[in-house]
Amino acid sequence: MKKSIAVLACLWVLSLSLVAFAIDEENYDALYPQVLEWADTTGVESTFLGEDDAEIAYIAFDHPDPKGALLILSGRTETYLKYLEVAYDLRDLGLSIYMMDYRGQGLSDRLIEDEEKGYVRDFDDYVDDMKTFVDTIVKADGHDKIFALAHSMGGAAATLYAQRYPNDFAGLILSSPMHRIDTGNIPEKVAYSIATSLTAIGKGEEYVMGTGPWQVETFESNVVTHSYARFTSAKALLNEDPSLRLGGPTNKWIKESIEGCAKSRRRALTMKLPILLFQASEDVVVKTQAQDWVCTLARNCEKIVFEGAYHEILMETDDLRDVAIDAVADFILDRIDTPTLVNNWRPIFWFNK
Repeated sequence: MKKSIAVLACLWVLSLSLVAFAIDEENYDALYPQVLEWADTTGVESTFLGEDDAEIAYIAFDHPDPKGALLILSGRTETYLKYLEVAYDLRDLGLSIYMMDYRGQGLSDRLIEDEEKGYVRDFDDYVDDMKTFVDTIVKADGHDKIFALAHSMGGAAATLYAQRYPNDFAGLILSSPMHRIDTGNIPEKVAYSIATSLTAIGKGEEYVMGTGPWQVETFESNVVTHSYARFTSAKALLNEDPSLRLGGPTNKWIKESIEGCAKSRRRALTMKLPILLFQASEDVVVKTQAQDWVCTLARNCEKIVFEGAYHEILMETDDLRDVAIDAVADFILDRIDTPTLVNNWRPIFWFNK
């Protein structure tokens, strides 16, 4: 079943919310410490070895009597520390919650000498790290039913994961998934050709033209959220711990990411698991048309369009974000006690990573 819903800021359904949201923007500074206290007292931070022995950082919130697990995956440049509020909001769903930092960013190992450069050797490394995380940590804790909530770049990686391992997730929630990068005035094919050529001549570790090291960004110039409180909170993390900062992408990252995004679109028809896709109407980071393509081809995808939202829907103003968190809760609660159907079908090209 495919369904598209436009969400307006004044939706009356907020009054029927299933989730007791953590804090509101008006009292954000005063109330956010309770999120940190919850994380400090219930979260366990550790690391595991991903591809090529890269150390991948993660945090786990164990539920005393879990019905399953929720994997929360962030976007490029981000750390799981930014998503503690999201985990806090979803803490009462009866799930253990797990979050990891992708290689090359956050608290995980940086991959090249200049640690502020966004770099990845192969986009599939993100997927392989996730598989190791799921198999050796999440499943090892005894969870048979696993849901994933993934944003932006994490959404692209989670899409590829679900296509490669169709039986691992009971449901997938994609928030502004990076199924295609918005390359601005430069057509994607041209951007890919430039990045590929520069990588071939040894400039893969150089910043993409027009980008550079991390810089202070003002709220007025940002294009990812309308929430001043959440924007300020995210920037405070980077001010407090400069090692979390990540600058612009490298030519190699652009090359690998465009290839990974294209793969996620090509394989969309193979996806049978339940999918809930959040789309931001004012997104200038990723292409919403690619999200439409994936959701249309997938067998069981529902799309919610957040009118007026920027890219980071899970970090948006309360009127938008609360709808998203409530939709996540609805999606999971509707499926937590439903038997998971095993899909043993594989397309011919499955083994071509």
